[in-house]
Amino acid sequence: MVNISFQKINSQIQYFSDRVNNGGYDKNIYQSLDKSQMDESKATNNQFISANTSIAQNSKEGSKILESIDKDLDRFRELTLMFSDGAIKDRSVVSAELTSIRDTIESKLNSKNDQGYIFAGTSRNTKPFDSGNFNGNLNDTFLITSSGHRAVKLLGPTFAMTPNGNILNDLDSLITNLGDPSNLDKIDSLKGNISTGITKYGLNESSANSQISYLKELNISTEALFENKYKHMEKYIADLNNSILQYQAMASVMKKTEGLSLVNYL
Repeated sequence: MVNISFQKINSQIQYFSDRVNNGGYDKNIYQSLDKSQMDESKATNNQFISANTSIAQNSKEGSKILESIDKDLDRFRELTLMFSDGAIKDRSVVSAELTSIRDTIESKLNSKNDQGYIFAGTSRNTKPFDSGNFNGNLNDTFLITSSGHRAVKLLGPTFAMTPNGNILNDLDSLITNLGDPSNLDKIDSLKGNISTGITKYGLNESSANSQISYLKELNISTEALFENKYKHMEKYIADLNNSILQYQAMASVMKKTEGLSLVNYL
């Protein structure tokens, strides 16, 4: 009986020692803790942060450009009205300035950044507007992270499309038909398209920024979770070591009392 009890004590010492040597992992009381999983999660989040940062930048730039185009259309409307009212009688002078505004708008619609043409849709490397033609793609673009996950979308330039083709076609028609009483309504319709684009790009920027904030908070909480688990694990290992010391003390007492056979440790 004494030998069996002594073996049990040694068995407990070995059990706790194994737990310590294994980093405190014990499936019965604690789940596996893998720092590589945390690092992988953070790396994926950082990919999304980078993608959404690009989206936010693109959307912000897009909104600002459209706001500028909206002001160009204000001037276009003003000149059209002045010609219609007879405030400016020289058609060639008005046409020349309207054509200059139209060309400025085309240049702005062909703006690009380090990601490509802002208003090209999925055809980021294709100049979208050329001689009145649209050569881009109207589909929204989902940025892909290196892990293959889709991020928030880059918007296609649907705001620029009209029944006549695109905003540039309409501007050409307005210049050609200068003096037509319906021109002001047509310009207001184009301004409505631009306003819709400003709103959509603004919402897209807001969505991307919200996602960035969420992912940054997620990274912080992931680190905090790992830190809490690590601290818990340290305490657990310390408790294991204390248990080892207790059982070692019991073993020492057992050796001293074993020869006397006075106490039976079960």
